[in-house]
Amino acid sequence: MNQKENGPWVSDACLPAVAFDVAANETWLEEMERQGFRAGKIVGSRVFFTAGGEAGCRCRMQPLLKRKEKMDEERTALYARLGWEYVGVAAGMFHLWRCTDPAAPELDTDPVVQGGGYRYLKGRMMRRILLETLFFGGLLALVLAMGGGSTMLLRILTEAMPFEAAALLGLLAGSVIREAQDVRAMIRLLRRLKAGIPLERPRPYRMQRALARGMTVLAVVWLVMGIAGRCLQPSRTHQNVLGNYFPVDGENLTGLVCVDPAVLGDTGQGPELDCAGVRYHELASKISEVRLRVLRQTGPGEYLVTASADTVYFDLRGEFLARRLVKEIQSSYRSFGNFREIEAPELDTFTWCGGPSQIVVASREDRVMAVYYTGNADLREWTAYFAGLLERRGGKAPREGDGLPG
Repeated sequence: MNQKENGPWVSDACLPAVAFDVAANETWLEEMERQGFRAGKIVGSRVFFTAGGEAGCRCRMQPLLKRKEKMDEERTALYARLGWEYVGVAAGMFHLWRCTDPAAPELDTDPVVQGGGYRYLKGRMMRRILLETLFFGGLLALVLAMGGGSTMLLRILTEAMPFEAAALLGLLAGSVIREAQDVRAMIRLLRRLKAGIPLERPRPYRMQRALARGMTVLAVVWLVMGIAGRCLQPSRTHQNVLGNYFPVDGENLTGLVCVDPAVLGDTGQGPELDCAGVRYHELASKISEVRLRVLRQTGPGEYLVTASADTVYFDLRGEFLARRLVKEIQSSYRSFGNFREIEAPELDTFTWCGGPSQIVVASREDRVMAVYYTGNADLREWTAYFAGLLERRGGKAPREGDGLPG
């Protein structure tokens, strides 16, 4: 709740419960009255309070009977004679009334008749659920058709800022929970009134308010992370790693796992560090990308790249993530050809795709490595070398003769 002086309004806050949990929202409004805050007007679901709330005040919400129904003067005058003051329309669905006279009669005395007044809002809820189902179903189908579904984990790990995806997932989960609460509250409300049972007050609302506030926090985190990710995204050139990585300065690769073209037998000047970067993620303790190359001098100040190895390494937080990631990396390279399984007892998986360049996707427990290589070596013969890299979380290069061919 915001405490502020702005004209006559001293505070404002959103209704804490879902729309159809009428008794919970009424309970909250009555508690606000006891704290000295009087409902003065409503904009959407936000209630603006003035000073002067009364401890014995009752608040009641009546459903709109049609779209954008306006309160007529005769009804307002009739209820005023009974002791009820009209406040406004809450959430575009309910008329809100308040009464400080304990002897004033209730506005709705027959639950069955009261339930009949929800016919319009029930139809509106059903239409909303149908439209939301069609929208999100179509959006999911579009994402899958564009290939996003087949590489979703890979994109989250390499492109999303830390906690950006988690915040979005939490926000979506909270939205589903909130919607389910509203549907459940509607069913419960209508069944109760149809059976002739009046609404019970007071009714708890604090758990729903905590969920709504949590969703607001997640929405802010998601937006901030998304903006930060776009601002930190480096230009896509050969001098920069792709995605939201933090560049590694110099040629110190301590702690980074990478394939060295010189170890593979490619001769020339190097290996030279083209670019390197690291990032941290809630699904991985470390993700790194290192691009090394071997050069041959062709003239004064002129060099030709004779071999290069681009290594992306993932130290994940679970083997199930590693199994999924291997499939997604292979899917991301599907335009290069089909991957072949190569026998490698030291590894969980070792798949190879050949052509003008070679691509290897290898995994061991919860660690995955993808290598895009151009050079003279046949990577199918270097399974022990890859096993050595994936064995050492620190990324120490295998020593001479430590499982290397020849």
